[in-house]
Amino acid sequence: MIFRSLDGTGDWNFGQGKQSYATQDNAIALDIKTRILSFFKDCWFAPSDGIDWLTLLGTKSTEQQIQLSVRGTILQSYGVTKVNSISVNVDNNRHLTITYDINTIFSQNQSQVIEVI
Repeated sequence: MIFRSLDGTGDWNFGQGKQSYATQDNAIALDIKTRILSFFKDCWFAPSDGIDWLTLLGTKSTEQQIQLSVRGTILQSYGVTKVNSISVNVDNNRHLTITYDINTIFSQNQSQVIEVI
């Protein structure tokens, strides 16, 4: 698998040839991050993908729904074979931290932390 790498603000990197791309587990992690951070019906190249963040973060006590949405998004991502664990934490300001551990076609126990602010 190959996936365009992202800069610090989440935009695609261009102009560095092959170094503008990630491969294997790094590509899977970037794909998952991009898919999780995408808003439902707001991504021009995948309008049916994404999570309904406006509804989920606009309502209190939705951690379980967020966890289910994130799990589904991760499981539908290319190269993911198993979700070992997911942790969702929403603070009082509705900042969200997602921690997950997955198995991929390349390795096991790949952990990642994603913040949704």
